[in-house]
Amino acid sequence: MMSSPRAWVTKVAINGAKRSFVRRRPHVPLINDDSALVATADPEVDHELWAAVAKLSVRQRATVVLRYVEDMSQAEVAHELDIAPGTVAATLSHARHNLRIELEDDKL
Repeated sequence: MMSSPRAWVTKVAINGAKRSFVRRRPHVPLINDDSALVATADPEVDHELWAAVAKLSVRQRATVVLRYVEDMSQAEVAHELDIAPGTVAATLSHARHNLRIELEDDKL
């Protein structure tokens, strides 16, 4: 078992996002096994939410992790991912929309 799953997820998200931006690919999975993203012994973790996060695009996933898990400001996320602050805001908006749809579909 890894000692710091949160740090691992963050590092994977950042590296995957940077690779995808450099290669100019629209969507590259951060990991091949989505279950690794949600695997944790912490009972506080919302597995349904993290399964939905795993389905987001690389940019959306990285932005969500940096903003909401690592608690970075939008300016810090923009700097880390080398994108404009407005792009961070738009990406977060799209990610929240996609998560809302995914989580509502799971309830039906």
